[in-house]
Amino acid sequence: MTTIAACQLVSGIADLDIVDDAGDAHASDGTVEGSAQDGAGDSTTEATSDVMQAEVGNDSPSPTEGGLDGAGDAEAGTDATVGASDASDASDAPDGSDASDAGDASDAGDASDAPVDGGCQFGWQCPAGYCAAGVCGEPPSCQGLAQSCGPGQNMDCCQSLSIIIGDGGIVYDRSFDPPSYTDASTPATLAGPFALDRFEVTVGRFEKFLASYTGTPPATGAGAYPPVSGTGWDPTWPLPASQGALQTAVTTCSPSFAPPGGVSPMNPDVPMNCVDWYVAFAFCAWDGSRLPTEAEWNFAATGGADQKEFPWSVGPPTIDSTYAWYNCGGQGGTMEPDGGPGTCTMGGPALAVGSESPRGDARFGHSDLAGSMQEPTLDFFGTYPMPCFNCVNTDATSGQRVYRGGGWMSGPAILDTGDRQSFAPTYSDATVGIRCAR
Repeated sequence: MTTIAACQLVSGIADLDIVDDAGDAHASDGTVEGSAQDGAGDSTTEATSDVMQAEVGNDSPSPTEGGLDGAGDAEAGTDATVGASDASDASDAPDGSDASDAGDASDAGDASDAPVDGGCQFGWQCPAGYCAAGVCGEPPSCQGLAQSCGPGQNMDCCQSLSIIIGDGGIVYDRSFDPPSYTDASTPATLAGPFALDRFEVTVGRFEKFLASYTGTPPATGAGAYPPVSGTGWDPTWPLPASQGALQTAVTTCSPSFAPPGGVSPMNPDVPMNCVDWYVAFAFCAWDGSRLPTEAEWNFAATGGADQKEFPWSVGPPTIDSTYAWYNCGGQGGTMEPDGGPGTCTMGGPALAVGSESPRGDARFGHSDLAGSMQEPTLDFFGTYPMPCFNCVNTDATSGQRVYRGGGWMSGPAILDTGDRQSFAPTYSDATVGIRCAR
């Protein structure tokens, strides 16, 4: 994993101007508004918000709408301001989701500022772009790993993209992605930065986890979402008892599908599959990260308050095999609709993670948020928790976890950013993979 001296800042939600060569980034306001009516009555959400993205990895910034703005790259350590967020004028929101004003961008913290304890909190504070347990380093799954992902198989498979939001937060509507999903009654506020891996976890990354696996579970509480207590590893959760048992589990869940069919050394850059929710959680915790919350995942996929129907959507939603790997009927299946020529080849470079990049990338540069593999989130499935401020659904009544994004067997409707799928945490399948948050 090649290190870089500083992160690069890419325009995110609303307007962003990088105003001078020294790297000062000042955000201007962009207003988003959504309203809908359901049986519970009207719920109108309005907020003025700015967000910026910091990319950690070895590449130039990912193509996003508008690309770099103004003076171009802003480097951490050169007075690059991040995390500016205005959420004022939200007093008309009757649902309690008002976000306080975080002030002007010039008042936000500097990207080079470290926590008072001298450690790190987020990747942009570290030369390698990675922070775990307050220490700069490199994820265990990335050590010695070739940079062989993306459409040209020359990108860092472990690249993480940070979405930097100020403490005042940004409001968006969960599963509100017209024309398919038109209920805007469940807004969520995300506050503070988070990072989401650019790519789904590859077979190569998972092999490192398998090589170190002894059957010992993560420490109690590991892999938690810091704002919500009780979201870390529970010692009652099941895991395979040995390395052999884990290898068997991930290579036999769908033996007709190969590769990728669990661990396949000949195809290290394809997305890992055949993992249940517990194994996915354990992998991310071992790698110094965690599973994303449903709110974080949906925010990244829908472009925040852009409320995109598909992660790549600009204008009327369009989907075909140039955007995503989906709707395969199995070996030799075709991508439908409008996907010709679209034979579903089941391995090799054509299906390396990020193979549909940049065309199929989401606004902040994340690849394969629709299609490829269904991705687990931290949340239990059920009614959205309200109000939601950095929330997680911890109500275990359903006994099922939320999965997002659809997979290579899914039809277009399931690839919609508003769609939610639920599976028991013991469920594993050839269409289920992993993406970690940090």
